[in-house]
Amino acid sequence: MYNSDDYRVAFPDIQNIAPVRDPTVIEALNEELLQAFRAKNGNLYLAIPEIVDYQNGPHYASFSGVGPSMVFEDVFIDEYYSYLESNAADLNSVGYEDLKCHGLNLKNENDELLKHFSILNCLIFDAASDTNRATIYPTGNGTESKLLPGKTESIS
Repeated sequence: MYNSDDYRVAFPDIQNIAPVRDPTVIEALNEELLQAFRAKNGNLYLAIPEIVDYQNGPHYASFSGVGPSMVFEDVFIDEYYSYLESNAADLNSVGYEDLKCHGLNLKNENDELLKHFSILNCLIFDAASDTNRATIYPTGNGTESKLLPGKTESIS
């Protein structure tokens, strides 16, 4: 089973995905991510970048970076926007470095901090242009990854 390639039936385009290493492309994707963030693009999502063990009780989310945060029962990009707005942060002035510094905090029912993640590592964004499609997704290891399919027309 370890050497099986049966997964290719369910994921035929998996071989067309590769990390982006070209600094020019990375810079363009980062700019597109910022534009999507500022426009509240529907293809931008917020997610916890690792598997959460709920056996030890419920987890709650809060944010950090620009002021006090309410506690939320789930993680959604709209909650982060609400946090920024409640702290009078202007979306148009939020930059890439801000997204690195702002945080998503997981807390337990006693308001104790369990985990802290950079917002940048929690963003998932589907970016598509005329020639390329890229997905920016969290890896959970402190760096963001950008994947660029080789055959964009075959990915829907």
